[in-house]
Amino acid sequence: MSDGACDGVDSARSPFANELLLNIEIMSQEDTDIESRLQPAAVVFADVERYASLADQHAWLLKFDHLMGKLGRNIREDLRNSFGEVAAKRYVVKPAGDGVLLVYPGDIEKALEHAWKIHNHFNTRVGRERQKEYGLWPFQARIAVHYGNVELIEKSPFNEMPDAFGKTIVTCSRLEPATVPGMVWVTKAAVDAATVKNVRGYRFEQIGMVDLAKNAGKVLTYNLSKTDGGQMGALSVKRYPRGIQADVYVLVHRPAERLPTVHLAWGASHCVIHRSELSPECKAYRIKHKLLGSQTDLPLLVVHTDPPCQVEFPELSFTGEGSATLKQTAMGLEGVSGPGIQEIDTESDRWYLLPNRA
Repeated sequence: MSDGACDGVDSARSPFANELLLNIEIMSQEDTDIESRLQPAAVVFADVERYASLADQHAWLLKFDHLMGKLGRNIREDLRNSFGEVAAKRYVVKPAGDGVLLVYPGDIEKALEHAWKIHNHFNTRVGRERQKEYGLWPFQARIAVHYGNVELIEKSPFNEMPDAFGKTIVTCSRLEPATVPGMVWVTKAAVDAATVKNVRGYRFEQIGMVDLAKNAGKVLTYNLSKTDGGQMGALSVKRYPRGIQADVYVLVHRPAERLPTVHLAWGASHCVIHRSELSPECKAYRIKHKLLGSQTDLPLLVVHTDPPCQVEFPELSFTGEGSATLKQTAMGLEGVSGPGIQEIDTESDRWYLLPNRA
């Protein structure tokens, strides 16, 4: 190598070869820098179901964007009030149409707090009333929380705002589409981080291994609910054969305080039976729901009740083809006296997301 040659450059090589070697050295150095910038962070992904139904309704899109903008401003304001203007800039608040990405460096507690804030903004009774004030048909949000290493950058090359990248963000973004609308699902990594930090006020109810979207693998998932007041919902889960093609039954006992709203979720399908559809004269409600299983769906029927209710799953007898019949011994309602049971068929009665407004 000549005296005037710098590292990686040889006058005996072609200019193209020298340029290639320099680029490799630069990329190697950049790889080292990227690895050193990885840091643990909590990630929240939220998205709203049925947003695509507004695609050709410009006036409604503007109303929805205004509602999402208000939510984003509230989150940014809370970060500034909690940590100060400078520290708050390290937190990523990245809206995208009907969704939002939030990244919290090392802060699982604030991530759970804001995930629940989004839940309240859309999924609660107050949230639905707020949407109606904007003239919107109430939407429900799917919310996912994960924890792991991410690469944080202070200024995105696109908008000079904080941004983040990494496998943790991809995993969270793949869990969000699998989340049942109206719920907050949290990965085992996020639960572990909350346990280490001794975060109080939440309950984590295990759902099981959930298939991530786009064949991105599986992750152990929990449902998030509050234990210190506020909106709390009871979650009940029943595992059925993966290829089931049959009607199943859910028995919901009426709570003392008020009639419940019942959410049923199986794979990508979702059904809500609003309390306005239930008879106040009955002590319980037996819901017949058709399950069309596949080899790819998570074989879990998820039942969420508000307020929390006692939920039973009457036993079924299964055939090898996946069909099922209800055992006669499972039809009774032990421990319940009064007018009896209201029978509900989610398929023939055509239950929808919204209350009966007739």
